[in-house]
Amino acid sequence: MSTPFQYHIEDEGLFALPHVMEVTCDEETCALWCMEVGLIDRSKLCPLCGANMKPSFVRKRWKCSRRAEHAEGKEVSRGMLTSSFLNESKLKLHRAARLLLAWCMRLSQVQASEMADVCERTVRDWYAYCRSTCSKELLKAEFKVLLSCALSLNVAIMLR
Repeated sequence: MSTPFQYHIEDEGLFALPHVMEVTCDEETCALWCMEVGLIDRSKLCPLCGANMKPSFVRKRWKCSRRAEHAEGKEVSRGMLTSSFLNESKLKLHRAARLLLAWCMRLSQVQASEMADVCERTVRDWYAYCRSTCSKELLKAEFKVLLSCALSLNVAIMLR
């Protein structure tokens, strides 16, 4: 089964601690970085007219600028985090990105709390969400296929 997530990246420097701390200093810069690394969509199509929507970084929304093409001239917008890992997050984007980095670095909850400027309870909840989401993703991906092949091979060898 294929997955929309990238497990191999060309430029590992994008995830270096100094770089992430720099790009997570404000929401707009963080949103652009999240688009660059694939955490949120780089573009979104309008569900009514099919045109490319434009990002509004202030409101963290995608907006279609072709109101005349829509029935009754309605404005169409979608959340910038829709269909992303961060969709359900109530945190500001820059804090969520810092917590994700802290989790990847296996920082303690106290260290992550200081890094993202959030309380330890938020860190605990975020770490649990990351662990749960990553476990589900690993079970969907090719890793599961490789594991079942390895187990089948071991059983076949044992039966000989």
